[in-house]
Amino acid sequence: MNSCNFIGRLTAEPELRRTQQGTACCSFTLAVKRPKVKDTTDFHEFVVWQQGAEYLCQYGHKCDLVGVTGY
Repeated sequence: MNSCNFIGRLTAEPELRRTQQGTACCSFTLAVKRPKVKDTTDFHEFVVWQQGAEYLCQYGHKCDLVGVTGY
């Protein structure tokens, strides 16, 4: 199975949303610098659900360093 890890900075304040069923959801964008490539930054969009969304929205702020692991 493939897995990926990203470490970057939040580009904006994360906003907590809820579905009609009440499930917490938060989408955010990370600015990730490419290693060994001068002046190159990639922007990746992510979605986090439930307790992860609530935690990120409570403690995450614009320009904070965040790590994301996915598969």
